[in-house]
Amino acid sequence: MKNITNCCLFCGVSKSILVEADHFDAWQCGVLAQDAMPNLTISDREFLISKVCPTCFDSMTESDEESDEESDDLDFDCDSDDGDALASAGHGTDEDYGYFGDGE
Repeated sequence: MKNITNCCLFCGVSKSILVEADHFDAWQCGVLAQDAMPNLTISDREFLISKVCPTCFDSMTESDEESDEESDDLDFDCDSDDGDALASAGHGTDEDYGYFGDGE
């Protein structure tokens, strides 16, 4: 067993996690953490990977969820004709620019 101690990058809390040596070595060699260390909790694996404690991780993801909810409130007019906007931005069709082929 290996005793891995990390300090949270945000709040500085220190936590030690006991990991089987061969599991830890497999993770260090590129095996996904959830495959190499299935006996650890998701929070413990995340702490090993990101060095962010569960409390700080939860507070970070809560703000992400809130911003997702705010973006859901935006009102878009999906029925508008975007052709004029694309043409004025230089992304129109050939017809918008008066090009109809080489004339051959």
